[in-house]
Amino acid sequence: MRITFVVPVLEVSGGARIIAGHAERLAKKGHEVVIVAPQPERASFKDKARAILGIGSRPLRPDQSLVALADVRLHIPQRERSPIQESDVPDADVIVATWWETAEWIWPMAATKGAKVHFIQHYESFQNLPTERVDAVWRLPTAKIAVAQWLVDLGRERFGIENMALVPNSVEQQFFDAPARAKGRPPTIGFLFHNADFKDVPTTIAAIERLKQLRPDVRLVSFGSMEPNPGEMPPEVEFHYLPTQEQIARIYAQCDAWLSTSRSEGFNLPPLEAMASGCPAVCAKTGRPLEIIQNGVNGHLVDQGDIEGFAEALASIASLSEQRWRDMSDAARCAVAHPTWDESSAMFEKALKQAA
Repeated sequence: MRITFVVPVLEVSGGARIIAGHAERLAKKGHEVVIVAPQPERASFKDKARAILGIGSRPLRPDQSLVALADVRLHIPQRERSPIQESDVPDADVIVATWWETAEWIWPMAATKGAKVHFIQHYESFQNLPTERVDAVWRLPTAKIAVAQWLVDLGRERFGIENMALVPNSVEQQFFDAPARAKGRPPTIGFLFHNADFKDVPTTIAAIERLKQLRPDVRLVSFGSMEPNPGEMPPEVEFHYLPTQEQIARIYAQCDAWLSTSRSEGFNLPPLEAMASGCPAVCAKTGRPLEIIQNGVNGHLVDQGDIEGFAEALASIASLSEQRWRDMSDAARCAVAHPTWDESSAMFEKALKQAA
């Protein structure tokens, strides 16, 4: 098949990693795959100056984005600050929207651009986004592929969609399948830093500050594709800005527990990557963790916003005996062993063939 993916922005995120992974594997199977992305906005002089002074994130170069690093043809039109248009995409058998706005972009395009598929990684009714437009693209008669059961359920219950394909994400086992190890001394707690409102970083910071009161000996490590503003991150946190995938794997492999306090997640890849590295996860009750984490077995689920609950769950893992922690570590690995990328890719390919 000829397959076009349309992405809204060149970025580093779990969602971008999944898009790149599917595109790359489809290409390796012999399909003709292209990713189309808008021209990035140029960073302002003010933004560049703030980054140099250490009070803002450095602009991400297009070639640092995960879709650009994939072994797939990438097309970026020369127009700046413009949606993707019909003339920007090749004729294809299938065209895949990867975000609510890209579903708006592709919907009016001619049939020659491919059967229209909406790849859904979240219900994107985020703060400051037009929920009525997000809902409208869910109602479009496009084929739909979702990454988690809760999204399939939402499609059926709210929008009457009865035939949404479920294709759970996989993790890059070749990166994150770290060798079994002993529990850290002192225990190390990791978390992702991201300024998206739904990631609820204030709860993350409050939980680790409370944890430090319960267990002053814990070591704290974090990474992110943006840098914290001064005073936003406790000084004892070891922060890694825009690490490579190999560096991320090494961070996970050091951790004895991974924290995610998000109020909403479509899937929530980082805790699953950590689990693949043998790191139990403490997560809010949202996204894929809600489907696979068993309390006290491979991690803990905590109500959104429950600072004390997050801190106590982390402290309980940090206080486990060596054998009990190894048991939880092994269970975390088993929980994310499937689907493999080959299995997930095969399901995605099947859904595209059905749409075409």
